[in-house]
Amino acid sequence: MELIAVGENAVGVIAVGQHATGFFALGQIATGVIAIGQFARGFVAVGQLAVGVFAVGMLGVGVFSTIGMLSFGVHSCLGMLAIGGSANGMLQLSLYPKFTRDRYAVPDCTPLEELGPRQPGWVEVEGREANGRVELFVGMRPLQARISSRVFRRLPKAVRQGAQLFAHVSFLAREPIVDQVVTVPANQPRRHHPLVLILRFLVVLAIATGVWLGAIQPVIVGYFGG
Repeated sequence: MELIAVGENAVGVIAVGQHATGFFALGQIATGVIAIGQFARGFVAVGQLAVGVFAVGMLGVGVFSTIGMLSFGVHSCLGMLAIGGSANGMLQLSLYPKFTRDRYAVPDCTPLEELGPRQPGWVEVEGREANGRVELFVGMRPLQARISSRVFRRLPKAVRQGAQLFAHVSFLAREPIVDQVVTVPANQPRRHHPLVLILRFLVVLAIATGVWLGAIQPVIVGYFGG
């Protein structure tokens, strides 16, 4: 194998040509560990059509990370249309969910009718803002409880963000008081059905297998075998 090869069918450590194959390949059709071309295939691929572990192109297909107008990536991808493990783009489809720990513990609620001086508890409430003031409702009924100033300062922002609200009602001299509030943001990650997770895993596995057999394995065999 030549160190530097230039030609229509160039094969070398550094290859430049219409059909270039090498450790670094630059050509219309480029195959290499680092490949740059109209059609690029390699460990790192950059081109109009790029296929590799890391791929950047108008149409990019990659195993680990992909950037392109149309982007397909097993691990992650970014593009106008992105389909992959973790997809980010104008139109996106993530093949597996982002696994995150629940940061918000939802309290156990007590029916409003059971609350009393000897039994404080949590109730799920809805906040409604009018004229700069926030009122709490349980269903269609206003919550008949005084809201502590510390809690009152937190409510307007939570209501505007559409957060789910849980109010703790305690009693002072038989007067009900909301002394704590738990807010759960509206954009909490959804829980996925196990069948959905299995299907997404199989799709990721199929894409990874196809990219390996079609792009990565031929590069490795061709480079080290030739």
